[in-house]
Amino acid sequence: MSGLRRPLVAQACRISVRNAGRIRVTHVKYLSNSPTSWNAAKTAAPEVKPKKKRRFIRTTLVYSTLLVLMGYAVGTAAAVNDERAHDWFTEHVPFGEEIVDFAESQGFVGGLPRAAPTQAVSPRRQRPTPSSPSEPRPEPPKKHEKVEAFKSRVEERVKEKKERIKNVAAQLGTHTEKGEPRELPPTHISRTLPAPLPPAHYSPGVEDLVAEVKGVLKGDPIVFPPPAPEPAKPAAKEEEPHPPAAPQVEMEPPPEPPKGKQWYEGPPLPLGFEPPPGYAIKPPRKVPKSTAGLILVAPSVAEFTASEPLLSELAGTVDNLAKYLEENPKAERSVNKILEVAKDDIAHLGQKIETIQKESKEQLEAHLEKQKKEYSLKLLEAELSAQDKLDSQDEEWRKYFEQERLSLLQKYQEKLDSELEAQKALINARLKEEVIAQGIELQRRWIRDVQLHVEEERGGRLAKLEEVATGLKKLERLTLDNANYLDENLRLHAVWSALRALTNATVDSPTRKPFRDELHVLKSVASAAGTADDAMVAALESLEKSDAPDVGLEPLADLTAWFTTSVAPRVNSVSLVPEYGGGVLIHLASSLISSFRFRRTGLVEGDDALSRMARAEYYLNEKDLDSATRELNQLQGPAKELLADWLAAARRRLEVQQALEVVQAQATLSSLLVL
Repeated sequence: MSGLRRPLVAQACRISVRNAGRIRVTHVKYLSNSPTSWNAAKTAAPEVKPKKKRRFIRTTLVYSTLLVLMGYAVGTAAAVNDERAHDWFTEHVPFGEEIVDFAESQGFVGGLPRAAPTQAVSPRRQRPTPSSPSEPRPEPPKKHEKVEAFKSRVEERVKEKKERIKNVAAQLGTHTEKGEPRELPPTHISRTLPAPLPPAHYSPGVEDLVAEVKGVLKGDPIVFPPPAPEPAKPAAKEEEPHPPAAPQVEMEPPPEPPKGKQWYEGPPLPLGFEPPPGYAIKPPRKVPKSTAGLILVAPSVAEFTASEPLLSELAGTVDNLAKYLEENPKAERSVNKILEVAKDDIAHLGQKIETIQKESKEQLEAHLEKQKKEYSLKLLEAELSAQDKLDSQDEEWRKYFEQERLSLLQKYQEKLDSELEAQKALINARLKEEVIAQGIELQRRWIRDVQLHVEEERGGRLAKLEEVATGLKKLERLTLDNANYLDENLRLHAVWSALRALTNATVDSPTRKPFRDELHVLKSVASAAGTADDAMVAALESLEKSDAPDVGLEPLADLTAWFTTSVAPRVNSVSLVPEYGGGVLIHLASSLISSFRFRRTGLVEGDDALSRMARAEYYLNEKDLDSATRELNQLQGPAKELLADWLAAARRRLEVQQALEVVQAQATLSSLLVL
């Protein structure tokens, strides 16, 4: 919106500024019309080869096609060798199911075309088995992912039924092996079938057959039950030829035991053990070999082998078991009934599997149709609700856009009005300044013209008046300078007078007296002028704040006499007392010993009390109160306590004397500056 409202002038300025840095330079070379110059120009100019165009789209398409073909080839090879890769490739890759079905139909397993294996395959990949090589290969179904999932669940249930049949056959094979322990042939059932399950998983009637087989293996006589009426079978099954039933085999009479002994009927003896005395082991019976053939299960279930490879494999396994039993005379008796039951179970299982597949297909199609209608309604409702939401959102965005447009328009108008007001105020201010400047310039011209006219009329009297005014200003300046000089001299004289009066009242006074009045006068005189010295005022203020102006100062002669007559003897009497822990006896001993000691005078070397007292007395005689005070201030202990009053009086005198020296130095400096 902001780009649409920009003025055309601003856009033109932006375009001109953007293209300002682009300078196009054309080099023109003039050649003569002669052939030599034209040939020279042609040879000098290098031949420019056209730049090859990059075929980006073609390269991208070629490489993309190669990558897709390579991915499909690798995915197909993995799908025909791995069940998990097969499921993912057929469900997620476009045309993956058709490619895998084509590869399986051509026999591509392990990356190279080969014959289909003889072992059992998964129900998901229905390949032909050796039991039915002539049957046509069924075309793999092409259904939705949900159909495949439901079909896989149905196939799992069918697989459980098949495993149950395999376990029954394995159990029968295991009981048959117990009759005669010998080396098994290569086609033994244990190579293809899993371990047997407990008898609870047998089909109805199989337990009785197993009991009969156990009795035969133990050597008991066979008791055949009366023939049961055959159940009614479908018309399609009646035409099938049934193999002849196994004929009854007459067993030889049991042999007679040796004389004096009887047959051992107890539990079987371990290997290497003999029966008890009086007993003999019964010899094994000789069973004549039967010439009748056994029932084959594979031909009776041939119609189910095309759609169910596991049934074909199971039938072949049962036939192998029958062949094995046929080779063993002991296990050949009464097995036709077992094989017939197995054949009926397998046929019934195949019919049941077909029925389950048809029912599951119909249920799945009905469920898919129902789901299709439900999801179509839901999709329509979702589409209508989404359209309503989009319409309402579009209306809201339009309202919001209109509000924003109006607000931006109002803000732009307010900003434009404020800028116009600012420009108007600025222009008015400039016009006012120009008018004032023109008025001033006109006034100057008028004054200049008036002066010229006055000079012309009065003959130069105005110039003389200006000279007189200049001289008067100079005289006034000289008068002011002289007055300031006289005032400063008077102030300095007053300062010196007050300083002399304060000196006479303090340092030079023969007696002690207060000097606050003299100090106040000196301070007022020093700070009266505008050029008052800060150092002088600070020294006088520090002196005024102390108690010395009220107490007064001891004269130097009095301090010397005080020290000589009173302080020095008392200090000498306690000079031997230690700084801490001195008792009465030590004070008495020090006083007694000091009376017999020689008195020291002059500048004596040493740091003891007597040496310092001698140096202080020398400095006092020389009127050097500062040095004497420094020497006495270094004493410690009782000596310093005795000197406390004298040192306080000396410090007051030294402080006042130092302040007066500062004031005198500043006054001297001010006098020199005035000169």
